[in-house]
Amino acid sequence: MATPSNRGLEKQPINSARPSPAFDESQEPGTGGHSPNGQALHEGVLPGFETPGTFAERPRSGKKPGSAEPAPLPSKPKSQENRDMSIRNITLNSGHTIPQLGFGTYKITGEDTQRTVEHALSIGYRHIDTAQMYGNEAEVGAAIAASPVPREELFVTTKLDNGNHAPDRARESFAESLTKLGLDYVDLFLIHWPLPNLYGTGYLAAWKTMEEFVEDGRARSIGVSNFERDHLQLLIDESGTVPAVNQIELHPLFQNREVAQFCRDNGIAVEAWAPLVRGAIADNPVVANIASTHGCTPAQAVLAWHFAKEHIVFPKSVTPARIAENFASADVALTPADVEAIDSLDRGEAGRTGYHPETMERAAR
Repeated sequence: MATPSNRGLEKQPINSARPSPAFDESQEPGTGGHSPNGQALHEGVLPGFETPGTFAERPRSGKKPGSAEPAPLPSKPKSQENRDMSIRNITLNSGHTIPQLGFGTYKITGEDTQRTVEHALSIGYRHIDTAQMYGNEAEVGAAIAASPVPREELFVTTKLDNGNHAPDRARESFAESLTKLGLDYVDLFLIHWPLPNLYGTGYLAAWKTMEEFVEDGRARSIGVSNFERDHLQLLIDESGTVPAVNQIELHPLFQNREVAQFCRDNGIAVEAWAPLVRGAIADNPVVANIASTHGCTPAQAVLAWHFAKEHIVFPKSVTPARIAENFASADVALTPADVEAIDSLDRGEAGRTGYHPETMERAAR
């Protein structure tokens, strides 16, 4: 059994001043991840989901013993050392690193996407999360192209849409994603949902197809989203690659402890979507008291809790001040007592706000 290791964490300095308190739109109902009512934002696009992570050591590249080694990793860009606020990098089982704080793009559309992603990059975000089902990959790509930030300093994630699990369609849609993003490779490609009620164990075929993308260099790392323990175990048992990441609903009211622990035990980093509970946590007296003690907003206190738990998070907003507020959360350090207090807020399944992976069965397009 793999064991957690702190060697996977390193600091990435970044520029930002803490803004005046404001609450992030990503915490407002319906904007932080899944849509409980199942309504799509636009035709053919399923409600989305977000973000972070704990992990244990595993064989390099997520490969099980005996599997082929990946290509050598690029050296860390020197310009990453020229920032002054601390964003941790988490080392994935692929050997690549991912910034612990990212910028999410769920439900951001049209011109807002390019504008907000450009702004996020300008203040120091280097991790951008999108998905085929969000319908905004092209706008994310335009923002990346317009930004002066070198590609090698960015970490870009996208995800396989629910209607694209068949191997041929997975290959086609992945190529389409790269074209829309204007990139030669993505840093992380995820299966968005397992969909066992629609496809049985069809996600295994999609996973084996995605291994091809790592082998040909078009995906640095591959992982999954919304996978339960049995889904993960099948991938581990039947393929040559342990997922680098599992992106699951996880926040103070639903800490998804069994799945998160399985991930830690198997060297899979945990990304938490809906990290701010879509605003439901804003008025919680425990969080409010911690925020008051540290002179920060409730949102910043909750994000700091995620950082302390080694989760990877990517809250989103279309408001510049709130984008900056989330970024400044990296400067908030909670005490062990603070972390335990937020731990105590877990409601188990009663705190889940989105679809359950075992029963979610909507296919986009």
